[in-house]
Amino acid sequence: MANTMGPEEMLINQIELLTAEEEKLERLYQTYSNKKKVKMHLDEVRSKKSRLYKLCSIMGVSNFKIVNTTFD
Repeated sequence: MANTMGPEEMLINQIELLTAEEEKLERLYQTYSNKKKVKMHLDEVRSKKSRLYKLCSIMGVSNFKIVNTTFD
């Protein structure tokens, strides 16, 4: 069966996946001894999310929940 997911759904899906990854990394950051390495990955995920939010804004996609979690 062909994938019927449109561009908006794909963007929303990517944001949700990055949000889950961000939450996992933040939990790890709270307990992991090598915080510098975890922080680097966390910053990368946040950067990707930021670019996707900008793309959503350009495309007029607004039917998603913006989740901004920071525990620094």
